[in-house]
Amino acid sequence: MAEQFRTIGASIALITRTELGKSVLAVQRTNNPAILYPGHWELPGGGANPGEPAAQCAQREFYEETGIWVPEGAFVWQALYRSRRVSGGQNAFFAAHMEHDTLPPIRLSDEAQAGGFLPIEDFIASPAVVPAHVIRLVDYERRENGSPYLRHPTAIDQVA
Repeated sequence: MAEQFRTIGASIALITRTELGKSVLAVQRTNNPAILYPGHWELPGGGANPGEPAAQCAQREFYEETGIWVPEGAFVWQALYRSRRVSGGQNAFFAAHMEHDTLPPIRLSDEAQAGGFLPIEDFIASPAVVPAHVIRLVDYERRENGSPYLRHPTAIDQVA
């Protein structure tokens, strides 16, 4: 019998072109020691409400954390990742493309201490990024763009 999974969370990599080139919107977690990876950068997202579809969870969480609504029509890729923290859980990851000049200003929630568009290469290379989010963005870049990025050396065994 196949194992059943339920979506426990979702995130979106919003990719656009800025003056720095191809960039992704990232937020920096607060330094609260009670959360995983305090002070690290991540792709906006969060936990799903009971019965909430993954795409709606990702859109809601992204909007709550950044003030930017990402329409489903902007989604270009989706993947599911098994949770290593919640038995039977999975996390949904979406990549979306939007034109930078059409985006409203970023309005951060109190869950973040900073946020903005970072060049994808910098996001992937930084040791201050949640490792699971590096893996997800690299997976997208490899599959969609034939990107030569290698996974962050410490990320493979630390998927959240």
